[in-house]
Amino acid sequence: MLLLNIPFFAAASPPLPFLQTSHLAWRSEDNAPGGIEGLAQTPDGFLWLATGTGLYRFDGLSFERFTVPEEGLPSPSLQVSSIAAAPNGDVWIGYANGGIARYRGGRLQRLNPGKPSPRAVYLTVTPDGALWARVGGSEGSRIVRYALGRWEHVGSRWNLPSTLSTVAMLVTRDGALYLLSTDGLRHLPRGGRRFSFQPLNPGDGATIAEDRRGRIWLANDSRLSRVEMGKGFVGPPTPLERANYTSVYRRLAFSRDGMLWLGGSEDGIRVLAPDAGGDQFRRVPGRYTADDGLSSSITLSMLRDREDNIWVGTVAGLDRFATSRSVKRSDLPQSYTVDSLVTARATYLLSGNNVYRSESTSLRRLAALANASTICGDRDTGLVVGTAAGLFNLAGGRARPFRSPPGLGTNARYVMACAVGVDGTLLVSIVNGGLWRHDKAGWRAIPVSTFQDLSALLFVRSADGTTYVVFKPDRIGVVRDNGIMPLEAEGEAAGYIRTVAAGKKCTFFGGQNGLFCLTGRRMRALRSSAYPELLNVSGVVEAQDGWTWLSSNAGLLRISTRDLAGAFAAPGQPLHFERFGTEQGLRGDPNGFVSRSMAPDRYGRLWAFTTKGLVSIDMGRADASTMPPRAVVTNLLAGGRRFALDGTAKLPVGTRSIEIDYTATSLTDPRGTRFSYRLEGQDSAWIDAGPRREAIYTNLRPGRYVFHLRALNSAGLPSRRAESLAFVIRPGILERHDIRVAMMLMLVVALIVAYRWRVQTLSTRFAERMQERLGERERIARELHDTLLQGFQGLLLRFQSIANRMPANVPLGEELEEALGRGEAVLVEGRNRVRDLRSDAGNLSEALTDVAQQMSIDWPGSFTLTTEGHSRTLNPVAAQELRSIGEEAIRNAFRHAEARSIKAVLTYRQRELRFALRDDGVGLPSAVQADGLRDGHYGLIGMRERATKIGGTLTITSRLGAYTEVIATVPGTVAYAPITQPRRRWIVSRFRRKS
Repeated sequence: MLLLNIPFFAAASPPLPFLQTSHLAWRSEDNAPGGIEGLAQTPDGFLWLATGTGLYRFDGLSFERFTVPEEGLPSPSLQVSSIAAAPNGDVWIGYANGGIARYRGGRLQRLNPGKPSPRAVYLTVTPDGALWARVGGSEGSRIVRYALGRWEHVGSRWNLPSTLSTVAMLVTRDGALYLLSTDGLRHLPRGGRRFSFQPLNPGDGATIAEDRRGRIWLANDSRLSRVEMGKGFVGPPTPLERANYTSVYRRLAFSRDGMLWLGGSEDGIRVLAPDAGGDQFRRVPGRYTADDGLSSSITLSMLRDREDNIWVGTVAGLDRFATSRSVKRSDLPQSYTVDSLVTARATYLLSGNNVYRSESTSLRRLAALANASTICGDRDTGLVVGTAAGLFNLAGGRARPFRSPPGLGTNARYVMACAVGVDGTLLVSIVNGGLWRHDKAGWRAIPVSTFQDLSALLFVRSADGTTYVVFKPDRIGVVRDNGIMPLEAEGEAAGYIRTVAAGKKCTFFGGQNGLFCLTGRRMRALRSSAYPELLNVSGVVEAQDGWTWLSSNAGLLRISTRDLAGAFAAPGQPLHFERFGTEQGLRGDPNGFVSRSMAPDRYGRLWAFTTKGLVSIDMGRADASTMPPRAVVTNLLAGGRRFALDGTAKLPVGTRSIEIDYTATSLTDPRGTRFSYRLEGQDSAWIDAGPRREAIYTNLRPGRYVFHLRALNSAGLPSRRAESLAFVIRPGILERHDIRVAMMLMLVVALIVAYRWRVQTLSTRFAERMQERLGERERIARELHDTLLQGFQGLLLRFQSIANRMPANVPLGEELEEALGRGEAVLVEGRNRVRDLRSDAGNLSEALTDVAQQMSIDWPGSFTLTTEGHSRTLNPVAAQELRSIGEEAIRNAFRHAEARSIKAVLTYRQRELRFALRDDGVGLPSAVQADGLRDGHYGLIGMRERATKIGGTLTITSRLGAYTEVIATVPGTVAYAPITQPRRRWIVSRFRRKS
């Protein structure tokens, strides 16, 4: 065992700023361009690159090179040497071989200030949208301005010389424009029209930048100085190391914390720190070069973006330094960290065989103990550290051995865990030595009952004072005065446990399978299968400000304590975890049993053990990201074609499948951004796409669609508004709405024509059959009249002649006269029938009324007949059948219904002839209604047969003791006699009648 007794001493000097950042580099193997001479960021958050191979856009994950046609640009060179972003989102670029172009809405358009095209060395845009450019030509360099659609040479009217060798341009936060030239510094206030001039010698390779206080700094190849209009150089300069320059110039960027990043050289990046007053900078030792991971030591451009990331363009690629304020890496040697302890007085960390105490500005090392494994203690016991060789007590800056439990063998020394119980006693778990309790009386072994032969790994004391102990791998016991009792909890089994922590309302158990909450005797779970962020939880801290911090495989997480409690009460509800340090590649330690891998201190910091060492988070300024993401649709693809995104895209006929690519401009942690989208016209609800950056739709029908997109960054900040993209899928000739309506109308017309043709055909055929029947009736009438009736008449005359010659007293004379009378009656009846066969039914209303009057002589009851519509000439056959139906109905009403009131209505309609009769009689028995006939009577059957015979219908409804209603309906084409007119097409006749 190695024991070092070390007095208190101050921590080492502050770590290098590079240690506090997350560095990422993109090179050619990442599809990154080289020769990045300029960087700019548009208001939508995209990073734009001026490179040796053209214009690129970067969203933090992928590079997009724009290959749209470049109108009027010379073809020999693609090199873009300068770039500037406008407030409205335009991107201005200057080509190395001459010419200026503007990118707007997916189109690159040349807007040259003159011919031949001058080379634009520097570009910048003022808040009013005006472009300022230093261009070179045969007559020297000059300043030009583009505003309101026209170019202007900036000369004496602006108080500038006609030629000016400008080496740097700067637009400050207040909208002022500064021009640094070889003879001095010029200033144009926002909205001003004349430059003021400050003579000075800028030196070689000079550039200017604005710090966070709005002051202007000038850096050249040998010094850094502050400059002011009217004063020139202010204050003492900061010497800079001279570099072996070729054609690169100094590049400056101030980060939010006031540090100055210095590039534009061949020896990498340097950082300068301000003094207490911020009036002078000091060089921070060391620099960041290609040996440290920079894409190249030759830096060409530098930019601080809106999320406080520092971007560096080099000859070989692009680099990013995420200067997060909230997550700071410790300068302690990266080593395995095993435990932490929070007491009422201080926070202690056990890392790399060293014991540290958190102080206001740093960590203070208290002692070095070999193979230290756990730390515990309070005001009474003091600070106790467990090691592989036993226990040690730290007091007064010295580590002293703590007497071990008696009777242990030499292999029972390794202290696995320790804690202080609610009664102030010291609890210790020793490998191969069991559990022990130490108080004023000394050591006592703790009975473990059912946990025999299991190692106790973790202790935790809950808010209610109960002390729990975790046995390998997932057994939980309760520490009692008489020993360790198994926890008999209802609900979920915790599984493989890695950490424990006490919360206000529950005791947390973190493990490989999720996070668990023990409340009383109830164990609730949030499993990693439902919440992937909770995979392999190794640390939990419930802070006082309403947030709960977690360390897991997903990194360092923060979640609302209220939301977490709600999820434990109702598992499955969505949770949002804010991620910290993902841009630095920080994750919770996945190895070993870390009982307390997160610990808060009294100064508002949270200390966390990660895969990259010890880090701290200022919980009061926990700003994982301060800018909401901007959701952007980047591509609309259909049928292998890319469509423009400005306006409403019109997709071709036959389009059924589309692909929409999208992204979000969250450059600090782009992989932590999540998306949701909805296609209006297709989706009924928003679709959670997670980190996926494309949406594919199939089986789309023609019509108008609107794609809506939202983004949520890793800090939980949503995009301010949903991005929308409208597009229309053009219909084919058979898919157009108007064509479909026209086709439907044509189909309806065709069906009507077919129907009418069919009805006309059937009516014609029926009329022909009726005419044939009528002709047959007339033929039968002639035959009866010419043969049967004439012969019968002759016979009667013959018999009458015989009767006249007979004597008056012949016995058979009276009988013969009687027979002759009957024969005469039969002859009259026969003539009547022949007459009926040869003529129509006469007036149908009068005929039915006559029948009713005859019936009313023998049966009481009143009868009324009403005629509706215009009476028309009836088809004789149909009229005769309808008359027979009506007569039968009238007779039944008088004879069988015993009705007091009988009302009939004869209705002439264009499409039908309708006869309805209703009486208030006794009604029909239910058996007659069901069978449709009465035994031994055939009147009802005959009525139905007659109606069917002429293509009509007969309906009889009745209620016993109330009424009976008979309705006979005959189609108009059958009931009415045809109108004599020349044969012509019915549709022509229809139009003529309408006209």
